[in-house]
Amino acid sequence: MTSSSPSSIPFPQQFISTVSHWHATNRGPSALYLHNKDAALPASADIVIVGGGMMGASLAYFLTRPGGAGEKKKVVCLEAKDLADGASPSVGPKTYRLWHELQQPYPLGLGLSPEDAARVMQNERDNLDLVQQLVAQEGLAVDFWRGDLLETHHSQAQTDESRRLFGEWRKTREKLGLGPDDTSFIDDPKEAERISRIKGTTSVHVRPGGSVHPCVSWQWRRWRRLTSLRHKLATALMRLAIDSKASDFSFYSWTPVLAAPVRAGDGWTLKTSKGDISAGRVILATNAYTGTFFTKDDPLHSHIQPFRGQAATITPTPTYAGQHALRHTYNTKQGHYLVTTASGEIVLGGGWGALIKSGELSEAKVYGETNDGPESIDPALTKDLKSFMKDNFANWGDEAFGEGLTRTWTGIMSTSKDWLPLVGEVPGKAGLSVVAGFAGHGMSRIFTTARGYADTLSTGKWDAALLPPSFELTAERVERVAAQHRQFVAEHGAHARVVYDEIVDTGKIEPKAHGYHAFVDRLEKDYEPLLHTLHQHQEAFVGPAPESKALLSQATLDYLETARTHWEVPGFSVAVVAGPKYDGAGWRQELRGFGVANGKGKAVDEETLFAIASNSKHTTALSIGLLIDRGTRLPSGAKLDWSTKIADILPEWKLADEYASSHADIVDLMSMRTGQPSHDLAHVDGPAEETVANLRNLKPSLEIRQEFQYNNAHYITLSLVVERLSGQEYTEFVRDNFFAPLNMTSASYDHLAVRDDPRVSDGFTHAAVNKTRCREASSGPGDMDVSCTGEVKNIGWWIRSSAKSEAGAGGIILNAVDAAKWLRELLEPTVIPAWLIEKTGTPAMVTAGGFTDAIPGWSSNGYGLAQSVNHIRGDKFVWHTGGLPGQMSLIGRVPSRGVGVAIFTNDDIFGTGLHMVALARILDDLLGYEAANYEPAMFELMFPAQPANPPPPADPRAPSVPWGAVPGRYAAPGYGEVEFTQLDLLTHDETTRAVVSVLRDVEGINLASPVFLAPFNKVFATHLALTHFDGDLWNATGVLVFQPDNGEEIVGEDSGSVPAVVTAQGIGMFGMWSRSARIKAPVVEGVEEAAETWFARQ
Repeated sequence: MTSSSPSSIPFPQQFISTVSHWHATNRGPSALYLHNKDAALPASADIVIVGGGMMGASLAYFLTRPGGAGEKKKVVCLEAKDLADGASPSVGPKTYRLWHELQQPYPLGLGLSPEDAARVMQNERDNLDLVQQLVAQEGLAVDFWRGDLLETHHSQAQTDESRRLFGEWRKTREKLGLGPDDTSFIDDPKEAERISRIKGTTSVHVRPGGSVHPCVSWQWRRWRRLTSLRHKLATALMRLAIDSKASDFSFYSWTPVLAAPVRAGDGWTLKTSKGDISAGRVILATNAYTGTFFTKDDPLHSHIQPFRGQAATITPTPTYAGQHALRHTYNTKQGHYLVTTASGEIVLGGGWGALIKSGELSEAKVYGETNDGPESIDPALTKDLKSFMKDNFANWGDEAFGEGLTRTWTGIMSTSKDWLPLVGEVPGKAGLSVVAGFAGHGMSRIFTTARGYADTLSTGKWDAALLPPSFELTAERVERVAAQHRQFVAEHGAHARVVYDEIVDTGKIEPKAHGYHAFVDRLEKDYEPLLHTLHQHQEAFVGPAPESKALLSQATLDYLETARTHWEVPGFSVAVVAGPKYDGAGWRQELRGFGVANGKGKAVDEETLFAIASNSKHTTALSIGLLIDRGTRLPSGAKLDWSTKIADILPEWKLADEYASSHADIVDLMSMRTGQPSHDLAHVDGPAEETVANLRNLKPSLEIRQEFQYNNAHYITLSLVVERLSGQEYTEFVRDNFFAPLNMTSASYDHLAVRDDPRVSDGFTHAAVNKTRCREASSGPGDMDVSCTGEVKNIGWWIRSSAKSEAGAGGIILNAVDAAKWLRELLEPTVIPAWLIEKTGTPAMVTAGGFTDAIPGWSSNGYGLAQSVNHIRGDKFVWHTGGLPGQMSLIGRVPSRGVGVAIFTNDDIFGTGLHMVALARILDDLLGYEAANYEPAMFELMFPAQPANPPPPADPRAPSVPWGAVPGRYAAPGYGEVEFTQLDLLTHDETTRAVVSVLRDVEGINLASPVFLAPFNKVFATHLALTHFDGDLWNATGVLVFQPDNGEEIVGEDSGSVPAVVTAQGIGMFGMWSRSARIKAPVVEGVEEAAETWFARQ
């Protein structure tokens, strides 16, 4: 189907481009950021250049020189963003020389003669000479360097082929009289490896090369040699145009053209964001975006298409710095290029061809892409760029913190059907020109192209000495390429559709039918250009792309929604990912939302933000692991490792158990085995240093390494370790090392800011839950009495502060979109060392079961470093849960199967069971098990036959301490002071009424006798209540009261109820720690010594 309407112009863009090395290092006062951003646009000009990239700046320079086509004329340049904002990462080298490639038949090349192909290559050599001349003539400070470029080969076959082409090239040069060849070919493997310093090099082709900020490198025999478009050089050329006395020139940033040029008399009118501008000559210097200015039935629409790549800045290790720094630019046969900058940093790019072929990178993420925003950073490419130097360069060594990959970015380039630029006036459209389609060769061709076309506009003639004739835009050229495409489709289209889908989905090629073999052989040999063709023209191939099987069946989706309604959980989201290990296909994911996110009925979707609570701990463990991986030194000079003692890092560290205090190491804290129980009700909302300093006041329950006991304070301590050893705030360290590299844009720790985010989910609790009545009146989850789930109450966001101190233990805020990115990283690491992820998922302690014990096929409960470990019918399942008031999370993965699941709920009462039910059912789908109903197991877990607290006797004995003597002040080490007063159950105070409402719902609570209440002001309990049980036995109940700022009523939630003993000397409490078989029953005699927590009367 064709269309006569223009395609959509992709501007103004709704995202912020990633920042390249070149932009980041050109922020001084001479830069042209926001130039004329708010200035009015003239109504007309003689010449308008659309596009303020390197080509736009070069054209501006050459047009405005004395004698140029713009002399004594008004010339305007329009840029949709800032000058050279679309900083390309440049493409890496192919596996065939450009000279040879240009001679190949379509779609592998243009079918040029050896002589014409040589002229194209000579033009790239002239381009290098021209830049050197410009830099010297204009005195430009643009970090220009000229030297050698090394093309390295890494097999005898590559060496033999390269040597043959090298010989053919020399003969062609001699025939054309192009002068002496100042290149050399080194085929002694030892010498080649010594010169290149790349392991396994079998030969090196050495030829002229150069670089300029933005470390743009040129070569004359090989394509794709730059690292990035342009910043200091583009700025310098644009400033020279602005300052020109020969021309009236203006540059306008942030002035996107919104539609295709429209004929107006003898010229053209452009619609921009600032209004219309008319000109006799319009030059589209828009490279990758050029096709969008033409209708879909115009051959130019598809002749040039966008292409996205990624590059990185590498800070070298000392063995590659100073006198040992790399002294060449590089193209490697692995498909990478690299250039050393003036500051010694290395810009590295390329490599995606091999990743596409292996199935690690979707080809659809490269061709056709125009988004170079943060979400465009690809994990597979990042991993490849991060490891390339260490994997390939001899003696690279270990990277210290701050070395290795320090910045990565993406950029948009163009592909051209015939691999050559389109330069000239559009056939049949006088006054409208195109100078675009550089196919990754921009910096190798832009300057000679700009000079040559400026000359054409001035003289009215094409000078073949300045520009190869094969660059010229003619109707014959465009139609010839279109005809070649039609012939290609006719010959191979039936097979191309199959091959294209197979490569994109699996990265594999296997012959399937008669006629397929020859096509596959050609594709295997000439992979990248042919794949480019398949993508560009896939709509012409036979048959639609097959649909991938959904990861979650409709039956499971229906089951999840039914379970949610049974348990009255307001809402939850699910992220499921499956990688290449799952079924041989590429990466897939499903993001689902169920129910509502807030009291206004907003639906939960993949963008809904939740507090993931203790799933944040894994990031803390990984942060310590990164510091270990980087060889971080302690204050003593020793290297940090897993056995490093906490006392050797934090002076304020001290436990009540002296032995544990001095011997507890990194792994002891991560695996929860210091002997220190949770003491969660002692936790205050204050600096991490205060939490750590308070540990010495809290009573241990066991000796070190005896038993697993969950402890949030351990991870608060570890977050402080990260700060001390990295020199960064913990949250900044996580942002820089995890969130930013993985493009997890929703992830944050800011609990103040999130309250105003429209994506955030409120938290919910349940009031009036009567477990006793529920057990009596209900037969199961499908037939639950209203008393089971009570009344759903909105508590808003769980905390009113920034919760900064909670960061290491439970501070991350996340949505399903970024949870999927995190799961992908855990399954196929690109940023985090793979060994480190494996380490955290290796059990260090045995743990008790729970819901998992009730699931058939689940076994072996263990705990590693912030990761729980189970086995599901033999498959290792690595996971963790997290809970905060009104928020629950679960993140888990089956590494051997390549699948991962994240589930976030906004209900911490029944959400904890629902996410386990959802997990089990989702894993049934993913792992191929028969779907089961897990709600009955949840019902038994939530409403056990034996209540957690026994009911009080009908006629309790009076306490030895008179009712009137109970009120007063009490204090406990580590918990501080509390003051109990007798509670008026008929109070009209909203907060107190909320406390009473909570107490009515707690099993085993006696409200017939006097009740005593104390403000507690802790993170997980705002109040502490004492209710009488029998004799000197009481119940101590923590209550957390929420005061939502969303207009909802003040409500409370039970923080736990434990036995207590009240004497004249104080109050002893039992069961306030992590659950353990070793916890003692309450005693009256010797209570002060036996109690877990002793509040002495003051």
